[in-house]
Amino acid sequence: MRKWQLLFGITTLVLIFFMYFEEDIRFGWGYSVNWLGGSEYNITKDEEIVVSGAIFDYQLVEGHIVGLRAPSIDVQCGYKRMRVASDKTKYFILNLDEKSVQYFSSKNDFEKEIYSLSKTEVVDFRYSYIENILNNEGRRLDLKDSFKKCLERHELSGQRVVWLNN
Repeated sequence: MRKWQLLFGITTLVLIFFMYFEEDIRFGWGYSVNWLGGSEYNITKDEEIVVSGAIFDYQLVEGHIVGLRAPSIDVQCGYKRMRVASDKTKYFILNLDEKSVQYFSSKNDFEKEIYSLSKTEVVDFRYSYIENILNNEGRRLDLKDSFKKCLERHELSGQRVVWLNN
């Protein structure tokens, strides 16, 4: 009976260990993807931000995290403080071994680089997801006259700007 209790205890500890460190094991020790609220994530290593939000989609490819992000900042419009993202979509490739990040503005250049990393692995991003967020008229601040001056002050005029906070 005591042998079964010991075996059960060890098995439970191993399961807890793997559940706790799941992302670290999956992405390499020390890296984690953190939910910031709403649809915003960032990537940290040893509590240092490596890729800032708003990350909308990411995948692991041959020792790299590749993903889609939009620049996000905190803005103060009148008395209201909010987190916003603009439509200047950036694509990124994080090398997990070197802790180096490459950013791309061109989707085509980004996909070529991913293909050079892994000719066998299929990468399927939800490109339409970020477009749906940026086209959500209920969250678009650039469509509201009351935010025009604030967006100009934060150099966001002429862009699609969405509110990320709930």
